[in-house]
Amino acid sequence: MLLPAKSKTDIVVSVIMKFPPREFSDCYVGVMPDNDPRLSENNTLVTNRNCLYEKAVSADVAQELKKKFIDLGMQGTLNEGSGNSTVVYVYKTNPTAKP
Repeated sequence: MLLPAKSKTDIVVSVIMKFPPREFSDCYVGVMPDNDPRLSENNTLVTNRNCLYEKAVSADVAQELKKKFIDLGMQGTLNEGSGNSTVVYVYKTNPTAKP
């Protein structure tokens, strides 16, 4: 899957529109290279409506966004990813609705 690079602001808006801040504690954020096999169009994670993948303009921006979302309450690992990890991904860890 070829993702267009987005600005930091555009990625933040996309994440907040899909996962409201009150749900951040139920989300996991990470980064991966844009050639990662998990981004294959045949992969069920890519078509899962509880997942979001956005390509940042650089690996530094992707790491910065990941840290920001972890600081805001999302789950994640700060030392994950390589120097070419430009794709930020977020998914719900518990996609079932809470009463």
